[in-house]
Amino acid sequence: MSVCFGRYEGRVEERRGKPRIKDTYHSLANLLCFESNLFIFTMAKRKSRSNSRPVKKPKLKLDTVFRCPFCQLENTVGCSFDKDLNIGEISCSICHAGYDTKLTPLTEPIDIYCEWIDECERVNQKY
Repeated sequence: MSVCFGRYEGRVEERRGKPRIKDTYHSLANLLCFESNLFIFTMAKRKSRSNSRPVKKPKLKLDTVFRCPFCQLENTVGCSFDKDLNIGEISCSICHAGYDTKLTPLTEPIDIYCEWIDECERVNQKY
């Protein structure tokens, strides 16, 4: 912030019994220093652009490799999509257990894995 000192040489107009300064330096400091014929004004800074930009949150990535529900090993189940046939396949690389389902345009690997777990639980309740 910069402060400037100078002499007031503008004209004064009276409106409703109050003196009014008619120039570019309208401020409270001008009115307070009117008697001594001095004025003080401060120049404002421009608003910085860095404060006005919104902060972007990083997107959370969904898992693509999962735990096998049969052999209980971590990071052994992988997913593959066949978009031509609209089939999603998920299988374990150790015990070769797998599951196939139909794809929709919004299907992700986590969706197929959740369907596989739900199907396993449904089959276990039957027996």
